[in-house]
Amino acid sequence: MTNQEDPNKLLMCNRYKPAIRVVHAALQRTDEHTYYKSVCPVCGQGTLLFARDQKTFDLLPDDRCVLCAQHFVYTDIDRLRAAEKGDQDGDQTSRTVDQTAPVDS
Repeated sequence: MTNQEDPNKLLMCNRYKPAIRVVHAALQRTDEHTYYKSVCPVCGQGTLLFARDQKTFDLLPDDRCVLCAQHFVYTDIDRLRAAEKGDQDGDQTSRTVDQTAPVDS
């Protein structure tokens, strides 16, 4: 599919197709100000929003395009979770925050 197709024709068109394994770092972002929102590599018009666990707020490895409903599995989820916790090496060490430091208004 191309990104020139009518969005109504793309709506939910891939909902029954098998999951595609992707590297999140290789996906095109929706704009330069976001790290998580990506353009769907299948339909080219939809967005991958990057789901989170409702209790722990951890990033989930599974995602779906909000337009075509293509299912994706992020192969680099462990690296992404570690980076979000401030650990670029992947050893899952959480960073500490100085809660006594003043906050600029």
